[in-house]
Amino acid sequence: MSDFIINRPDGDAMERLLQAHVYDPVGKILRLALWAGLMRKELVSLQWVDIHGDYINVDQRQIPLSPQLADYLNSATGKQYPYVVTSSRNHAPLSAQGASHMVRQVLDDAGQSAVRLADLRSEYIINALQSTPWEAVCQASGMGYAALRKNFAPYLNISLAAQPKEVTTLDPVQIQTILDQHTDTAITLAMAFAWHMGITLQQMLPLTWRAVDLDAKTLTIEVEAIPLAPWVAAYLNSMPVQNPDARIFVGPKSGNPLLPERISRLVRQVMLKNGINHVTLRDLVADYHQRQNGGSAILSHLQAHEKATTAQLSQALGLDNTVVYKHLKRLLQQKQVVQVGALYYLPSAVVPPEEHQAVLTAYLTQYERLYRKDVVELLGITPNQASILLQKWVKAGWLTQEKQCYQLA
Repeated sequence: MSDFIINRPDGDAMERLLQAHVYDPVGKILRLALWAGLMRKELVSLQWVDIHGDYINVDQRQIPLSPQLADYLNSATGKQYPYVVTSSRNHAPLSAQGASHMVRQVLDDAGQSAVRLADLRSEYIINALQSTPWEAVCQASGMGYAALRKNFAPYLNISLAAQPKEVTTLDPVQIQTILDQHTDTAITLAMAFAWHMGITLQQMLPLTWRAVDLDAKTLTIEVEAIPLAPWVAAYLNSMPVQNPDARIFVGPKSGNPLLPERISRLVRQVMLKNGINHVTLRDLVADYHQRQNGGSAILSHLQAHEKATTAQLSQALGLDNTVVYKHLKRLLQQKQVVQVGALYYLPSAVVPPEEHQAVLTAYLTQYERLYRKDVVELLGITPNQASILLQKWVKAGWLTQEKQCYQLA
């Protein structure tokens, strides 16, 4: 039997391919292999009914969907046909060989001639092992532990060494739901102080109710009064009046101060009960600081470097791709960044996509002709992005092309 060989794709080359192929068959194949680790036969047999919100049902296993892939599939075209990946010509399902041939062509054209479809699945497994326990990777990929250990030994070591993880990606909706539904006051407050305010266990333990000022909406830690998070303030307001000198973190029956190891253990139990593995109180604190600082770090990076892809931001900031994507999604909603293709910019550096045609129409009305360099200068985008947009507009019938010159149709 031949040795298992992994040819890892170049990150920038893959970003360009994903930008050039969005909802066409190649774009779907690339994303499902790279972001979900689907095998060739699974890609061509996947149907829309197999996709359920935050996971994919494939061959009697569930594959969790990253927020990035979930958003992509939600907005993907072709849902009137049963299969996710179909031929552009007649929308019939592709053969496994046809899917491989399509991907081989675009990878060769992108200078990734050594990379094949199976390597994209391997890349998914490698990336998953950096932030996910190997048990979960085996379950999602359908690969047994023996095969995982044999073929991905260097990366498996990373996975085992990564626990407990420095950075844990948490679902804000899920954590908030746990806080809303949990009934133990002390443990709820411990989780809320950590996740909503970044307060550590060592800071919580000595607190008495005297530290809580509901009128000023502050919590005094040592000598510093810090603002109460809105949810925490509302939760504390709903509680009966407490003895100012009593400790906050006490047992519900005994009234005795809780030991730190008991609080830690109870928080882990709550997380496990809700399907969240390997998450501690320390992870909730880290997630708070990550949420507070991640967006600022992205904006600072864009200020210094003008533009960046998700992968470039992840590498530069030392954050997981999923974490960076969540920050970017929030910044987009707040209009603090602008996305053009796979690149993100500050609003002052680029014209937002919804204004592209208006800007170019005004230019063409005055000058009649347009060249790629004009698009680059007018919109603040890269030459490669300008080429992709120009071809898109020619295909849509908005522009006409004569050699390197473009005009309104």
